[in-house]
Amino acid sequence: MEPNITASTRAEALAGDYRLVMVATAGAESSHTVTGELELVPHDAEARYMRRPDGSPEPGVQLPLYGTTDIALDRVGAVKLGDLGSTDPMRPGVVVLEQRAPQGDSAPEITLRLGSLANQRDVTRFDGGYTALRVTWVASGRFGGTWQSGVTGPEARGHFCAFSN
Repeated sequence: MEPNITASTRAEALAGDYRLVMVATAGAESSHTVTGELELVPHDAEARYMRRPDGSPEPGVQLPLYGTTDIALDRVGAVKLGDLGSTDPMRPGVVVLEQRAPQGDSAPEITLRLGSLANQRDVTRFDGGYTALRVTWVASGRFGGTWQSGVTGPEARGHFCAFSN
């Protein structure tokens, strides 16, 4: 699908239960596909914000949703960083980041970050492994985009789609 994220797109609209499909287009498992379940629920008001060292909210960044997945990342060559099924809102298996430019009139960047170790709220990470799904389109009951994963740089990548259950 063509990218259709606009300034009015809100990540919180993605809350729900989905069937997640990831396809590898590069990396050791290129051309492999994996399917799993994905659940996204709203964060409470306090947990929606990333905090600076002084405790103030990071401008333009929200974490409106968190959740879990059971997808087998190794089948597409992606890095698994901790428990994908963690329901702890401070170390969830999945977190949804929404980043907006300060002027707020451009489309947001919406990213699903996978793995409880990557999503720890009490640890500031400067480097390390990652698996991130970048949302580029949203339609009724589904969304999708591209993904990348690696430790020192992108080692695997592809595209994904999530369909409402």
